[in-house]
Amino acid sequence: MAGGWVFRPRRWNILLAALCLVAPAGQALTEPSSPTANFDLEVRPFHNWRSAKHGPVMRFVYRHPERNLRVQGVVNRVEANYNPTPELGADTLAKGYVRNTRQNMPTFQASDLGTVQGRDLDFRVVSRQGPQRAMLCGFAVRGNTTVIVSLIGVGKDKNLVDRYEPMFRKYLSESRLSVASQ
Repeated sequence: MAGGWVFRPRRWNILLAALCLVAPAGQALTEPSSPTANFDLEVRPFHNWRSAKHGPVMRFVYRHPERNLRVQGVVNRVEANYNPTPELGADTLAKGYVRNTRQNMPTFQASDLGTVQGRDLDFRVVSRQGPQRAMLCGFAVRGNTTVIVSLIGVGKDKNLVDRYEPMFRKYLSESRLSVASQ
């Protein structure tokens, strides 16, 4: 063959092997500022409360040693290369939580308590109080990750939620996110 391109299988194999090694590494390096990035929540134990068993949806649960109080956290991640719900930020979730409580739970009261600035994410805090239960919920969204951390009091201990609010706010402010492993 004169002057033409020659197919050389060995060169193609080397090129294919190099692409196979590089492509997954590039895919795992999602920018933390990307709207599609996923994160893990890093928290310390809540005060001197003990860790409690929890189901697969919960990231953690800490129970007060003597009272019917608990702090629990949920992390929801969308594994996609796009953000399917960019309109669902922390503010929108908090407003919806208050609105749904007022519309659908006539014996409960709900109010928006503002924002707690964290290390690398901000939580919108909402209070919900009912006849046998009181809770504070912190909503945070970053990339394709939604985090909800709640302080819940039940029965006679529901009134203690207000007492623990400053400690809960401090806990939220110290929480941080790390880029989730792929």
